[in-house]
Amino acid sequence: MLSKPRCGRGGRGIELHADVSELPPVLSGDRIFQEFLPGHEYDVNLFGEPEGRTAACVVLKKTALKAGIIGNALSVQRVHEPDVAELAEAAVSALGLEGPIDIDVRRGLDGLPRILEINARVGANVRAAEEVLTTLVATWRRQQ
Repeated sequence: MLSKPRCGRGGRGIELHADVSELPPVLSGDRIFQEFLPGHEYDVNLFGEPEGRTAACVVLKKTALKAGIIGNALSVQRVHEPDVAELAEAAVSALGLEGPIDIDVRRGLDGLPRILEINARVGANVRAAEEVLTTLVATWRRQQ
């Protein structure tokens, strides 16, 4: 199990719990508790357009994490993972998100991708996702 602050940044305050017995007797409302997924972690950078369309989607595999198996990505690699991209695009469409979006995805023991969090902003690794930056700049120019 994993717990993290409800309002966090950059992996600060994340704790891994070996099992339920390590959880505090009273769960604090300022923390989120979720299953720890041990598979590969991805940073999906997207640009959402009106009506649920995605103008750009780049899947980056996190190849090194700041705290070993959790935390910010120290390095990423572009990968072709259609199921990860499809999940992220479906979330953008379902939520009606527009603009730059950063979605963290991890695979479970069954190999299926699951969303960890969605950030409605430019992601920290967007420099490896040139298509998202190009779309952002083009959209900004059209609005000027």
